[in-house]
Amino acid sequence: KATSQTWERTLAAVGSVASSKGVAVTAEVPGKVVAVRFESGNTVQAGSVLVELDTSVERAQLKSLKARKELAQTTFGRSRALREGGAIPAAQLDADEASLDTLEADVLALRAQIAKKIIRAPFSGRLGIRSVNLGQYLNPGEAVAVLESVGGVYVDFALPQKNLEQVTVGMPVRIVA
Repeated sequence: KATSQTWERTLAAVGSVASSKGVAVTAEVPGKVVAVRFESGNTVQAGSVLVELDTSVERAQLKSLKARKELAQTTFGRSRALREGGAIPAAQLDADEASLDTLEADVLALRAQIAKKIIRAPFSGRLGIRSVNLGQYLNPGEAVAVLESVGGVYVDFALPQKNLEQVTVGMPVRIVA
């Protein structure tokens, strides 16, 4: 028995799919790789540690700076007490305070330098092929892996101009791989 039906109108097109966010994760500072914390194809969260570079020299320098900072704090405290009693000039107290401030800034700068030697995922997503190995020396800007977001994708396709009248805003799109 014949019945009336409405067929879905379709327009075929070839296109490409790209993630909404993608980046080559790179090293900001040079160093030797001492730990690789991911495998190719892993899904990672934002902030996950991917690679650690050698920080032994910076950690030794940080320990030295902390000791010098403690001494500067003690010296500044003594100078402040002596200044209140009028035993030393104000210039000496200012010099001790500046020395303490300088050492505090140096400690912060060294901690920031150590932090840059830990390469983290800038956003959540899936990693591509790992391009770094244990013991390898990384230069600044050298890629560790490609990270693509899995939250959304862009689809780029084109239709012939003659089909323009059949396309409307809000029309559903079906993607077939």
